[in-house]
This record gives sequence, structure tokens and C-alpha cells, in this order.
Amino acid sequence: MVVNGLAKRSPMDNVLEQHFFDKGKLKTTSIVSYGMKHITKLSGNDSFFHVWRSSKKNSLLKGNDVALLSQYIKFCADEMNIFLQAFKKNIPANLWTTDQKISRVLTATTVTGLVHCMKILIENKKRGDFDYYDKCFRKLAGKIDFTPRNFTYKSSHWKDLGDKIYEVCFK
Repeated sequence: MVVNGLAKRSPMDNVLEQHFFDKGKLKTTSIVSYGMKHITKLSGNDSFFHVWRSSKKNSLLKGNDVALLSQYIKFCADEMNIFLQAFKKNIPANLWTTDQKISRVLTATTVTGLVHCMKILIENKKRGDFDYYDKCFRKLAGKIDFTPRNFTYKSSHWKDLGDKIYEVCFK
């Protein structure tokens, strides 16, 4: 549901697959399985639940408040959206494409790596606003090359990519 929320607005609108018949869009199953599921869990100091400031958030653990669940989903999508907007701002415009002959920015590996980076930020109490992320992502230029020829992270290396983004931009 968080990924669906991201898919409906910039910068991920028209990028993420929402239906099985969507063609040329980023498949979301890996992003959900390896990224979103962990960052949206209802426990741990490395999830959005930990930093969500709802006075009723513990009621969500009972699993019967649909309105509260919607609020949490919106919170998670809003937080990731701000992060992704700042990332996009610091990526050359020609690389913001799902065409893998041009770029590896919009791949499940990169997006899941960014989700993993956010998980580290939460755990280390380094979340921020758009301006903070924008400033930090400026350090990314020249450190990770997202062109197909030079992108060294394969599908199973999303964690390594997230760690590298954190190290380069936020440490």
C-alpha cells in the first residue's frame, strides 16, 4: 500500500508498476519484499513505526483500526516521497528513466537500496526534511555511477548500494 501511495505522485508517478499489465514500469515485488516490508514493520528502532508520532499508534498493533492504518501508510509514503524527491533532484535528468540501456537509477535494486538507506537513517536518528536530504544527496555526484556500463550493483546487491549511499551522503 505504501508503494501504491508512492506510485501516485512525483517523483515515482508513472514509474512503479501497479497492475500486472503495466509495461515498461518498475516491478515492485522486490521493493516490497526486501525493502518496504522491513521499513514499515510495526516493531524495531529501524522502521517508520518507531518514529511515527501518533498518540494512537499502539492501537495499530491490534489490527482492527482501518483509519489508523491509512494514516500510518500515508506517513510512510510521505516520508519516502520526500526522500525520493531529494534523490531525484540530485540525479541528472536524463538518468531518471526506466530504460535500462540509459540508466540504472529506476531499478528495483536502486529503489530498494534507497529504502535500505532510509532504514539506516531511522536507526541512527538521522531522518530529516527535503532540504536536509537534498544537501546530503549532493555528495552523491561522481561517487556512484548509475550508467549501465559503470553501475556495479546487481539485483541482489541492493543492501550494499543502500549502505554505500548512506556512507557517501549521510555519514
